[in-house]
Amino acid sequence: MAGIAARIRELIDKSGLTVIEYATQAGVDPDRLACNLAAGGGFSFSALDVALIANYAKVSTRWLLTGERRMIRLVTCGPSSCRAGWRKVGGRSGAYVRLAEPDSERHHVLVPVDPTAGDYQDLIDATVGDLRHRAETGRRAQLVLDTINDNPEGAPK
Repeated sequence: MAGIAARIRELIDKSGLTVIEYATQAGVDPDRLACNLAAGGGFSFSALDVALIANYAKVSTRWLLTGERRMIRLVTCGPSSCRAGWRKVGGRSGAYVRLAEPDSERHHVLVPVDPTAGDYQDLIDATVGDLRHRAETGRRAQLVLDTINDNPEGAPK
């Protein structure tokens, strides 16, 4: 169990939060987490606590429990993007996922998922830039549609 405690402590240290702040934000009992960490993992972590911490930290439960494999949790499609119609259409295991735009088979966004990769920040920046460009293009297209709808004859006002 000390391994789990050490990995949780690593996550807390990287977050810059106190144990109490981290536990509160992760949704676990702050006193229980603090006591367990103070005991070096001598008490057992509940399955719910492990799941909540893994979810909050965006790490795999397997890594948290065993230390095996990469610590990242693969992104499939977040709740907001799935509700908006984006869907996972592929990717390279451990490197990135490919999300398709709503109602499109041709337009995809690559989302890097391995923060340990040397070019991870560059890839994230490129993905964010691509999405911002798509959003701006959509806003401009909507302005044109609004103009057309305001003037059905098509003549500019």
